Amino acid sequence: MVRIVARGDDAGACVAANRAVEQAAREGVLKNASVLACGPALADAAERFKTLPGLCIGLHLALASEWDRLTWAPVSRHPLLTDSRGCLQQSPAHLPHTTEAIEAMLLEADAQLGALRAAGLEPAYMDEHMATSAWAVPELKAPLAAWAKERNLPWPSLPGVPGEGSLIERLKTCPAGDYLYVNHPSFPDDDALLMGNTDLPLQEILEERDTDRQLWLDLAFIENVQFVSWREIL
Repeated sequence: MVRIVARGDDAGACVAANRAVEQAAREGVLKNASVLACGPALADAAERFKTLPGLCIGLHLALASEWDRLTWAPVSRHPLLTDSRGCLQQSPAHLPHTTEAIEAMLLEADAQLGALRAAGLEPAYMDEHMATSAWAVPELKAPLAAWAKERNLPWPSLPGVPGEGSLIERLKTCPAGDYLYVNHPSFPDDDALLMGNTDLPLQEILEERDTDRQLWLDLAFIENVQFVSWREIL
């Protein structure tokens, strides 16, 4: 059996993303939603997702706010994490690497976890928005892993689906095993129209994320593949 941990990221960033996650969970095969606890649409996400008991919620720990107009600030308001806009840095590459800064990031992780729970969403796992510790601040990785372990919050990983081409094409020849597939579903309207920056034009983002949304619906017709939540794997 091929099992795919189906994960949609950036829920809570905007209502358009929340709507897409909700549709993909109700009508498609999406089983996991990684939620930005500092996102401006967190309350909307909580309202929508509480009626989806089969949807596994994760803390999508964010230390960056990449868009020019759709932004989010650190829940902790820690000055080491805040840029001139009063938001999180636009790129994790702009984060400091000092011991004090790492401590600030862990405090922010606590604040975001608390905000997610206060909204009524209990995470079964965590991951990182823009994979901060994987490339931008490697000094964060070990302390963050210890932080997650202390809070009994799994930080799991699996290999991606092997092969080339679209996910549907790759699944036709995929060996048996467990894999992770992540995308960013959103409708191309509403507050999603606030996304974009100088490196990623709005129209390109809207098209890509609407395709991501539709993929979860199309995959409902794929045979011999089981789409699962992290809860089932863990």
